[in-house]
Amino acid sequence: RLQHGIQLPYPSTLVSRAACTSLNPIPHQYPKSSKRLGTPSFPSTQRRLQPKLIVRGNIQESDSIENVGEAFSDREAPSASTKVMGEDAEQKSESQRKDTSTSEAQQKTNGAANSGDRDGMDDTSKGKVIMSVEVVRSIKEIPKHEWDALLHKDDSPFLEYDWLSCLEESGTVGGPDSGWYPFHIAIRETHPNVSEAEIPTESGRQGRLLGAVPLYLKTNSMGEYIFDQSWADAAYLQLGIEYYPKLVSAIPFTPATGKRFLTHPEADRGTLVRTAASVLQQLVHGNNFSSVHVLFHEQDEAAAIEHSGYLTRKTVQNHFENRNPLTGNKFSSFQEYVSTLKPNRRKALRRERKKIYQDEGIQIKMYEGDEVTREVVETAYDLYENTNDKFWFQKQYLNKKFFLRIHDTPFRRHLAIVLAKRGNKTIGGTFNVQKGDTIYGRYWGCFEDVPFLYFEACYYRLIEHVISKKMLRMEAGAGSSGGGKLLRGFDASITTSSHYIADRNLRYAVGTFLASEGDAIEMQKDALNQEFGAFKVGNNNISAPNPTP
Repeated sequence: RLQHGIQLPYPSTLVSRAACTSLNPIPHQYPKSSKRLGTPSFPSTQRRLQPKLIVRGNIQESDSIENVGEAFSDREAPSASTKVMGEDAEQKSESQRKDTSTSEAQQKTNGAANSGDRDGMDDTSKGKVIMSVEVVRSIKEIPKHEWDALLHKDDSPFLEYDWLSCLEESGTVGGPDSGWYPFHIAIRETHPNVSEAEIPTESGRQGRLLGAVPLYLKTNSMGEYIFDQSWADAAYLQLGIEYYPKLVSAIPFTPATGKRFLTHPEADRGTLVRTAASVLQQLVHGNNFSSVHVLFHEQDEAAAIEHSGYLTRKTVQNHFENRNPLTGNKFSSFQEYVSTLKPNRRKALRRERKKIYQDEGIQIKMYEGDEVTREVVETAYDLYENTNDKFWFQKQYLNKKFFLRIHDTPFRRHLAIVLAKRGNKTIGGTFNVQKGDTIYGRYWGCFEDVPFLYFEACYYRLIEHVISKKMLRMEAGAGSSGGGKLLRGFDASITTSSHYIADRNLRYAVGTFLASEGDAIEMQKDALNQEFGAFKVGNNNISAPNPTP
């Protein structure tokens, strides 16, 4: 039982993911569901989705650092200077729009936080950068070259324009039953003393794109892999708060770590991250949403917003690091990796591979880049669909249109599809994505149940690929496989998410819960590595030299 008279449905210890996902639905929160996705339909929410929202006015730098958490502690709406306006405001005449823009430009903190003088980014008349913030209802409203210009060469591939646009085009995001509705934030450089006609851009907007946030309005908690259904229950049953809709900054259906606040390489990243975090909070209060959640983000982002009223949640994932625990260097070969395993794990690995390759006569091949033909992608989708249909607890988030669409874009260069065949017959396989020094295991499927094929196609084959390509790691997603990954050389690793909850009482209760849960998560991570660690040294997370480049 927590203070403030609010009790979450689970004790403030480690919450079982299985328990969270098996909550009995509350009729008020979870009305009639669709057959496959189990996604509720909210007529009132659908009406709220219609206006094209644009953030205008003053977003002060002080609000984006320490003050905003206190300013909104009682869930009051933001001041008129930061409220969100709908289509009625958009219908003003062009002359009124220009007058408003000119008036706002005269204010000291107009548009957003001033970043001060920076090379290549200063306004010639004032020596400052003025930012305008807009919410766009489709990534198509931002030119591809502008969005991708915000990404570093080693940033997560799931942040790329092609991946996000294919999700929208296929209807897996933005569709009536998806539960995910694009609400992306675009932060642009503006020039208050220059007319828009004098600064043309391909997007038809003034100024270049300085930052962006992949953001979605959510009407459920599906496809997030954070499992906050218990928070929704506590909010509604004990406080009478409508937890949905909420805002989520994440990659739909993809629990992979990456940036959530994208910034131009020439911009002041710290300032933009804090400003964007403040904008998210103002969207919550201005539209009476319950909360905003920034999922699986990078550590620099968590540190930048930790004093802005956001709560931090820790979760455990399993990652394979290409590092010999005895030397600290990268593995030189798969055989070296095998030699570092505990004796019982080496025997198990050899027995499992013998079953696949010798006893079953299965051949396994990875298709990369141009090798990924339309036929290969269609097979990967059939495997994915078949496995989702086989298990009642599986949710099929992606459709065939998405698979075919992603194949037809330049994103195909990141695909790495593993297919297992017996003769000419496909038995099973995995759909994976790779970029830079990381490969991401995403979807497994099979037409025939073959012992140990799952471990070969999902783990050993990808570990072999990481080692041969001298990559750094493999991220295997949010599933645990009952220790199956840890027994094959993966580490239990901590991932973090940040959560801002508008209601003060609910925020206090969840914050108390997360503090206790966080301690349990840390202990769980250490215990898992100690108990299931596959390498001879015991705990995989030993202190060792950094891997060689």
